[in-house]
Order: sequence, then structure tokens, then C-alpha cells
Amino acid sequence: MNGSFTIEDFASFYSEGGFCKIIINGNSVVGTNTIYTGVDDGQVWVVINNQNLDITFDQAFLTNSVIIGYNNLLNVTNSTFSASGLYGLNGNYDIRNTEFRNSFVDVFNADDDHRYLNILDHCEFSGVQGASAISITNYPNFKIEDCTIFGGSQGIYIYNSGFVYYSPFFRPRNYFS
Repeated sequence: MNGSFTIEDFASFYSEGGFCKIIINGNSVVGTNTIYTGVDDGQVWVVINNQNLDITFDQAFLTNSVIIGYNNLLNVTNSTFSASGLYGLNGNYDIRNTEFRNSFVDVFNADDDHRYLNILDHCEFSGVQGASAISITNYPNFKIEDCTIFGGSQGIYIYNSGFVYYSPFFRPRNYFS
């Protein structure tokens, strides 16, 4: 049985002193202005575990929280991450106009040569210590454009990525600007 899970506009999830895990195995819709907050050593984890799902977080606010995406397409727009992170395993990721305060994006292990990571349109990373603000491992396509990274120990880490095969019909899209 495949269920559906809807997070309505302005929904809030809090975890005090422990882990609150939201695991999405079926279909899901996330409303705008959603809040995910961990307090007193608590964390909220949103685990998207559906390889066929396209999902959008618009105007989401995460504090001491993490999104773990194992899905087809994850869009993050107009959002704020504070002491939080986004882990991407396998899918396509499109991140725009989002602020990462002491937070990070870490994508790895794409399952085919057409997977991509886009970080565009005024994304700002600040204050990440002990890790990279953006980490890309085993991903064929990435584009980081019109973004700022400051006040952290490492900016961008890229390993074994941008390895798209040569074809006269397909141009690699890996670049920074």
C-alpha cells in the first residue's frame, strides 16, 4: 500500500532533547512556510525515501534539523537553514535563494550520468566550521552560480565529480560563477 503524506502550509515540527524523524516512503506534498526545529540537543530529520518523488521545500525554516533526500528531484527555494544540513543521495537537487547559516549541502553517489546539483540565485553560506559548506562527491553535473560563501573553515569540496562522458550531443554543465 502506497500512502500519501501532506505537510500543510505553516506546519511546525519540534524536537526537544531527542530525534524527531519524519520518514516519507510514499508520495508527499510540503506546504510553504514550514518550520523544523530542534531544541535542547534535539534534531528534526526529514528523510525522503522515494526514488520516484519530486518534492519542493519553499520558504522552509530549519534549525538543528536535516533533510535527507533519496528521491528523484528535491527543490529548495527561499528557505533558511540554521545549524542544519541537506544530504542528497542519488537524485537531482535544485537549490535557489536560500540562506545556510552554519549549515551545509552534501550530495553524493549519483545513480546515472544525467543527475545534477544546482545551487543558484543568491544562496548564501556562512559560518560552517569543521566541514565544507558545499560538498559534491561522485556527481556528474553541478552548477554553482551567484552564491556567496564566507566565514567558514572550508568553502567547496569536490571529489570525483564532473565526469560526464564526451558526446557531441551532450555538453557537461559543470561550472562556477
